[in-house]
Amino acid sequence: MNNILIVHTSWYTEYIDSMIQTSSEILSEAAYSMDLAKAPGAIELAALAKNKICNNQEKYIGVLFLGIVMRGCLLYTSPSPRD
Repeated sequence: MNNILIVHTSWYTEYIDSMIQTSSEILSEAAYSMDLAKAPGAIELAALAKNKICNNQEKYIGVLFLGIVMRGCLLYTSPSPRD
């Protein structure tokens, strides 16, 4: 039982595919097998992993989360009192 669950987001596929490829190579070299699960977005990553683990309690020894976190800042400006 050397199975790792890789849970990833469904967006930014170019980056996610690259991360999956790198993770797969590293895990394969270490003699781990893996299953993939795709979540619609970052918020659902943990819930999907929990569901997979609860339904397959003895199947996984670990979980790897892959996603892209984007952080932005919106600056709202309003007219100055001097305008």
